[in-house]
Amino acid sequence: MLILTRRIGETIMIGDEIEVTVSGIKSNLIRIRTATPTLLTQTRKVGQAINIGDNISVEILSVKGMQVRLGITAPRDIAVHREEIYLKIKAEQSGAIASLAH
Repeated sequence: MLILTRRIGETIMIGDEIEVTVSGIKSNLIRIRTATPTLLTQTRKVGQAINIGDNISVEILSVKGMQVRLGITAPRDIAVHREEIYLKIKAEQSGAIASLAH
């Protein structure tokens, strides 16, 4: 299980196609938006999980102020990144491909 902390509006990328975004925090209720590519918003409490397909789950581990600790379980061959890291990786890959083309 990979544990990441996110705030409202921050996203986790699972592979290249799944986005998991914290869209709201109200007391002990956390609203999570998943784009898989269909868009679905669900509300969960600490200790509950959202299952994505047969082999990926996102569990709400804790809430502290406006931050949520999420535990992501996915197969080892599927990359899991904070969105800002994912975007840097993709930009570096694009730059490497562009330099090979010249």
